[in-house]
Order: sequence, then structure tokens, then C-alpha cells
Amino acid sequence: MHSSSAAQRLQRLRVITSNLLKQLNWQQRLLQFSSNHIGLTIVMICGIYICVQVLFVRAFGIDTTASIARVQAQRQIEQLSDTSSDSIPLIAASLITRIVIPAAEINAPVLTVGMIPTTSTGEQEWNIARYAVGHHNKTGIPGQGENIVFSSYASDYGRIFASLDKAIPGSTITVYEGDVAHNYTVISQQLVKAPHPSMREQINDSAIISPTKGEQVTFITCWPPSGSDRYSSYLVVIAKP
Repeated sequence: MHSSSAAQRLQRLRVITSNLLKQLNWQQRLLQFSSNHIGLTIVMICGIYICVQVLFVRAFGIDTTASIARVQAQRQIEQLSDTSSDSIPLIAASLITRIVIPAAEINAPVLTVGMIPTTSTGEQEWNIARYAVGHHNKTGIPGQGENIVFSSYASDYGRIFASLDKAIPGSTITVYEGDVAHNYTVISQQLVKAPHPSMREQINDSAIISPTKGEQVTFITCWPPSGSDRYSSYLVVIAKP
């Protein structure tokens, strides 16, 4: 009787020991697998994170940039309205409110800009809006059948036109008057030698900003935005309805 009971206890002990050994062996294999593949795991996690970031930028990046630009542009208007000096360059709200060029990832607010005198020659040049696209106040409005001229910075103050060169013929451009959208298609892109390149973007070429027989939009920025030949030319993009 006692012998049978002792044998049963011994058998149970063997089963428990076997199960413990199996469990320890499984845990060791799991730890070994994790150790051997920890590098791969980290790479996979980083890859997933990067993919999520890229998708986020694709989905929200343009709108976020545009929101920041609108805030900066509004501050610019408010700062100028706080002073009564006649020497302040003309920058004001525009009937044209927004420019969207998907091919160039441009989605920016629009301000009206006017001519200001240069300090060195006494001539005039177009002021350039900061953190926004400047609509030249002596040029057209959508629907009027005229040349509608816009300019902005490519290397400073938000770099709104840094990617304007991606607006190639066939690209779509939308000009908004409030909620009213006017669509245009790019027909040409060219570089025009700048007669007086400087740190300020001098948009003085009358051939570029002069009235046209039919409606078109003209986008101008000094180009290239960097390098030894910085600002040596105007990048001019023209689109028509």
C-alpha cells in the first residue's frame, strides 16, 4: 500500500518536472528568437512609423502648410494696418483668396501687393508678399479676360514658390475668389533673364506683367532659389482657362 502511494507521488513529480522543463525550454526558445530577430523587429517598427508619417504628410501636409501661411499673412495685414505711415508698402486683403497648384504642392493664401520705390534708383518695383502669394493690384481678376499676375518668394518667407518649377504644361491651377473656383491649365513655363537681380525679387519686366488680349494667369518668382546663379532669372509659369 505504501509502495503504491510512493510510486504515484513519484510519477506525479516526474510529470510536474517534465512540464517545467518543457516550459523552460519554450521560454528559452522564445528569448533566443527575440534576441536573434531584434534587429529585424526594430527595422520593421521603424518602417511602419515612416510609412505612417509619409501617409500623414500626403494627407494633411499641404493643408497644414496652407493654414500656417494664412495665419502669417493675416498677421502681415494687421501689422500694416496698425500704422498710418504713407511709406508703408501696399499689402492688403485680396478679392482672390487662395491659389492651389496640386502638381507643385502649393496651397497658399493671396494678398494684394503694389509698387514701392527702390532706395537706390528711385524706380519702382513690385512688393513681394511674405508667407503668401502676391496678386499685383494693377492686373486682372478672374472672369475679366485680362492678365492676372502673381508673385511670391522661392527661398524666403515661407518659400511658397520653391516648387513652382513642378507646374509644367498640362498642370491644373485653381484660383479662388472666396468659395468660387476658377480653373486654369498651364500652357508654358520659361526662364526669363532678370535685368536687375537682387536680394529683393524685382518683378519689373513689362513684357511679363503687361495686359494680354485674353485671360491668363501669370506666376513669377526669381530663379533659381539657391546656388551661384541665384536669382539670375525669372521663372514664369503661364496658364489659361
